[in-house]
Parts: sequence; structure tokens; C-alpha cells
Amino acid sequence: MWTLKHDPTLYGHGWIYSKPIEQISPSGEMIKFETCWWFPVKPTKKQLRQARKNKLH
Repeated sequence: MWTLKHDPTLYGHGWIYSKPIEQISPSGEMIKFETCWWFPVKPTKKQLRQARKNKLH
């Protein structure tokens, strides 16, 4: 589930749009990490949709 949260500590300010992901490595270990995008101002719905589809430039 994608979440949008304001982070005043990151680069002085900004918005983080992130999604936790779990993958299993070839050796069988569970790897947890987050896919995230950073925005200096609150993103629009269009920007969030592009981020989910990994089409941000």
C-alpha cells in the first residue's frame, strides 16, 4: 500500500511517497526494503499516479 507522508527532516522539508516491498532472494532470505519517491512540495494526484507506475522523470 502506497503512503504519502510529510517529512520535515528530509532535506529540510518534503513529502515521501513510499511502499514497503518484500522479496525472497535466490538463497531463500527475505529482503525488506521500501520503494519511495521524494517531492519538495505536496505532489498532485497525477504525480502520485506516475510514481506508482515508475514513470517519473
